[in-house]
Amino acid sequence: MLPTAQEINPHDDPDGQWAQRHFLGKNLEQAEALFRENSLRYQEDLIFMGPVGFRFYVFAAINYLRSQASHGDTAMASCFAMIIEHWL
Repeated sequence: MLPTAQEINPHDDPDGQWAQRHFLGKNLEQAEALFRENSLRYQEDLIFMGPVGFRFYVFAAINYLRSQASHGDTAMASCFAMIIEHWL
């Protein structure tokens, strides 16, 4: 089941609204396509999502990072480490 708007943006804050606009209604494959398109644009959304949204969409980022498409995307690898540190 896909995360709801409330699960992506539980506090209805401006950063969460961007995450909601970008990810609401997207499955993991569609979300991974966002990271393939522009990983740096969408990575920040993972920080501002609610926990349920994050737990779902973090796998799209992981799938992207594990794919050939991320070869040479050192910025995303670095950002991902900071995202995980933030959630820990």
